[in-house]
Formats: sequence, structure tokens, C-alpha cells
Amino acid sequence: MRREWRKAVRLRGALACLAVLLLTGCEGTSILKTESLTAAITPSNFSANHSSTHAEGTSEIYSRVARGAKACWFATGKPLEKTHVFEGKLEPESEGGAAEVAAHIRTPDQPSPRGGKVFIVTMTREGGGTNLVTENRRMPDDVAQTMRADVARWAKTGSAECSELEVANPIATASIAQSLPERKPAVKKAKVKKK
Repeated sequence: MRREWRKAVRLRGALACLAVLLLTGCEGTSILKTESLTAAITPSNFSANHSSTHAEGTSEIYSRVARGAKACWFATGKPLEKTHVFEGKLEPESEGGAAEVAAHIRTPDQPSPRGGKVFIVTMTREGGGTNLVTENRRMPDDVAQTMRADVARWAKTGSAECSELEVANPIATASIAQSLPERKPAVKKAKVKKK
């Protein structure tokens, strides 16, 4: 038993040394540079999902976020009016009450002007309140940060106050996002009634 334990310790040590040699060999130096490893693993445009919890129900939070998005982002003269399309969905309470507000890329050359989703806010029931998650798929990071701040303020206070949203080059953003495939929603199977 003791012999097996020694073999296992030696094997772990050898593997650890091999890993360090391989990693330092990749850099061309004998010092492991963790900054370069972090940069290689994390793309520069990485945007994590952000979530928050609210005491109000999903329909109330959905109303606040949808009202704010329509007024601040998609209304006439607002930054996303010509390049993006608003979509809002709210399930009935009997079906779970989940809600979603999404910004789609506008695709005027297609049969449907609603292209892929580039920014999504989902709201699900959690206990007696709501769990809200924002997901940035293709908006520039600085724009997504402003949009997240707007969503957080609208959900928390119900205020329809708008941040200064600047989309520097909406056409370039649209061309990048348009090529992404759209996730297909889960298909619900119809229940067959037995006689």
C-alpha cells in the first residue's frame, strides 16, 4: 500500500513538472506568465451575464423594463430605433410567468425584419419575487454596460430615466450580429387527450 502511495505521489509530481515546463515553453522563457494565460483564455470582448433579484413579481418587473426599453432605446430618435427591433414576451402566471425583453438586429432585406438577438433581459419567478438576468450577445461592451445600468435602474425603481446610449457604428454592429445563428426555442409538445 505504501509503495502504491509513493508511486501516486511521484506521478503527480512528474505531471506537475511537465505542465510547468510545457507552459513556460509556450512563452519562450523560464518564468510562467499568468497574464498571458489569462489573456489567451479570456477574449477581450467577453461579457458575462449579470443577474439581480427583486421582491416584485415578474409581470411588474417586465412592465418596468419593457416600458424603459421602448422609451429610451427604441422610440423615435433613440439610438436603436433604426438598427434594432424590440421584442417583449410575458407568459401568463399559470404557465410560470417568465418574461423576456430582447433587442434584435434589424434585417430589412429579410422576410422578417427581426434578426438575431443581441441583448436579452430574462425574468423568472424566484420564490415570491423575480430573478432578472441580462445577457449581452453582440452589443459593444460599453453600450451593453449602459444598457445593463438602465435595466437595473428600471427594475429597481420603475423610473423611466434614460442613460446616454451611444452606438458609435450601428451598421458595423448589425453586420457582425446578423451572421450569428439564432437559438431555437424549445418546442412544447401538445398533450393528446385520451378518450
